Amino acid sequence: MFRRLWDAFLRLIGVRGRGPGRDNEKVKQLYREKRDGWVWDVTGTVTWVKPVTDEERSERRRRFWRHLWRSLKERLFGSTPDHTNRYPHQIFNVQLEGSDLELRIENNLYTGKELKKIERGERIEIAGEYLFNDKGGKIHHTHGSKGYVRRR
Repeated sequence: MFRRLWDAFLRLIGVRGRGPGRDNEKVKQLYREKRDGWVWDVTGTVTWVKPVTDEERSERRRRFWRHLWRSLKERLFGSTPDHTNRYPHQIFNVQLEGSDLELRIENNLYTGKELKKIERGERIEIAGEYLFNDKGGKIHHTHGSKGYVRRR
């Protein structure tokens, strides 16, 4: 919590030098070079939203013990991570500002926060890991200390 406030303060006074839309060019460059990488302050307009159901919201609560057991097993016994059907996600598409590139955003509902009542045409700002694909790419890991999804 303190880290987020500190980062917001540094951005507010201009020390970090980041601002909305700054990494839009980086996403375009990563797409041209067919590479993956972390991006911050990507802005765009929502073009499509997969509605989050109440069942997916309740799944977040049900998966707590299962997640705890899998995490302990991975750390203690060195087993490989099992990510199949692990967490529900909020999924939507965003068209990058200043470009015709469309990105898929996968916001983890278990470890991240749901962006409530998101609709087509809204402007949002995203940070996370960009993964290349031939359809424009996707951004995930929009949670934790490095990522976020918020309205602009």
